[in-house]
Amino acid sequence: MTASSLGKRLRQLEDTSDSSLPAKQRRTDPDSLPRHSASPDENARNLRLDELTSFCDYVVPANALRRDRYLSESIADRHLDSFFRTTHVLLPILDPAVFKARYSSVRKLFGDRRLVLATPDDPGRPQFVCLLHAVLALGALYEDGQEDSSSWASWYFAESQDMLGHLLDATNLQSVQAALFLVCHLETDVFTSSC
Repeated sequence: MTASSLGKRLRQLEDTSDSSLPAKQRRTDPDSLPRHSASPDENARNLRLDELTSFCDYVVPANALRRDRYLSESIADRHLDSFFRTTHVLLPILDPAVFKARYSSVRKLFGDRRLVLATPDDPGRPQFVCLLHAVLALGALYEDGQEDSSSWASWYFAESQDMLGHLLDATNLQSVQAALFLVCHLETDVFTSSC
């Protein structure tokens, strides 16, 4: 899709590229630009990055606006139940009672930025929240009958992946479990997209 968009943009600009005009003018007023007689291949080679895109050409990646979303209690509960009904049966590396008790203790912080912060009472909270997002990603991935499951799975995965990258110097069992679940998510995603 990106290659198609760039190809379309190249065709639009092949006769309108003029390096003497500012990029903003090239983008906003293409009809007033002089036409060139150069071949399309020559024009394509002479284009700079700011000439290939404009404000209306940018496609927002699915997870680029991740900060607009936050954990929702009812949706997370649904995905957690799905995880323990599906993935946990095949990969029982969590103690459900311990995990659910810990989940209940952080559930009240959903939507609060303090959720990912370590505290003196709970120094391992960031690692648990990373694991929680990985668990919820798999739960959402295998949830049936909900239209929003794949978008939630992608969001949870991106959040967990981002957190794991920041927690590499503070590893514990929960970080390793989160990494394992992220790999499972990737394997499932690759397998389903190749079918």
